[in-house]
Amino acid sequence: MNISSHDSRSELTRAFVGFISLLGSSVISAIGFIIIASNRWVSFDPASAVSLILFVQWQTLGLTIAKTGMEQVVFAIVTENDKAYLEPARYVFKKAAPLAGMFSLVVLFVFSPWAACVAFCTILLDTWSLIIMADLNARKRFKTTALSNLLNYPLFFIAIFSLNYFGRLSTAVTLAVFLASSCLRWLWMRCNQTTRAGRHEVDCTANVQMGLQQALNYLLFRADQIVLAVLGLKMQMNGSVGTYVFLAKFPELVAGVMVVAGAVYFPRMYIRYPFDSQALISTIKGYYGYIVSYVAAVTVALFAYLYLWNGEAIPLYLAVPFLVHSLCIVLVNNITYSTLRQGYLQRLLVNLTWSVLAGVVIFLFLKYDFSIRALSWIVPVQLLLFIGISLTLKWGRSRELYG
Repeated sequence: MNISSHDSRSELTRAFVGFISLLGSSVISAIGFIIIASNRWVSFDPASAVSLILFVQWQTLGLTIAKTGMEQVVFAIVTENDKAYLEPARYVFKKAAPLAGMFSLVVLFVFSPWAACVAFCTILLDTWSLIIMADLNARKRFKTTALSNLLNYPLFFIAIFSLNYFGRLSTAVTLAVFLASSCLRWLWMRCNQTTRAGRHEVDCTANVQMGLQQALNYLLFRADQIVLAVLGLKMQMNGSVGTYVFLAKFPELVAGVMVVAGAVYFPRMYIRYPFDSQALISTIKGYYGYIVSYVAAVTVALFAYLYLWNGEAIPLYLAVPFLVHSLCIVLVNNITYSTLRQGYLQRLLVNLTWSVLAGVVIFLFLKYDFSIRALSWIVPVQLLLFIGISLTLKWGRSRELYG
């Protein structure tokens, strides 16, 4: 009994330390974007700031397409079998490079040749880094991955804030710093990746479907911002659009924290299928204290976040959908992890598709009567629908996502 109790405490302590280590780097990254979005403490050249934010959104979309969910699969595989190993270089050059190349051609026409070059290089480097990071997180090497995160966005923000202090930065210089930070993280991950010795190499067999899953997952959480980029142009970037962009950063901050928490806790708290309503109710009762604490913490954090805005007061009715969005994040991510870990990718794709289609319906109405208030409910509606159908419909048959 004493040995078991000691092991349990050691496991909890290790998980907590891992959570704090990864959380620090994730929060620093989110704060950097919040500073730029709020325009309260650091003044950037407006054109460069807008170009940076738009480029990062495009680069993230390209990364989402190129990595095809490989980091999620690797994390699920290794948490299930720590003797498994996936060679990142083989995937990057065989699968990610062609996708990154095609995407960068689009970036060339939207931005510039230099932006296209940076996009291509950073997509490959970040794909490589994220695969190694997923493997290390599954093996509970949280401190190593936490430091790798510090070498990416946090270092990037520190560099551009410092350089901006001495003079307004050009877009070209900002992109060069962005590329340098991705290179540094890749070098660190390469030096600390898991060795093959004593492990058997696996090869993912769900690349196309995982790519689709990642694209749908991106739309599930970011559809409102994509719509804003299309329809918000006619609003001439007025105060309402600026306010919306600022509010949209709050769920991204919560998501960053929850992704880190998931890396630590989801392997022990995932939803085991099959389940019934009685089992779900019992699970909810078991985590009732955590659920109440989470709701309270996110609500208080949102109200505190509103005070960071450097502009006209934000009406509460506009903040409510972002609160709903934030509260859904942890359960949506847990469902996604649970389906992938147990091989129910087909069911996940169906649920994501129906959820995103619900957002498309709202989008079609917005085309005729554009409203920031209506736009803000696209993602919450999608997330609530995803949770509802995932917990009520059968998941079908399971199949392995790797060979």
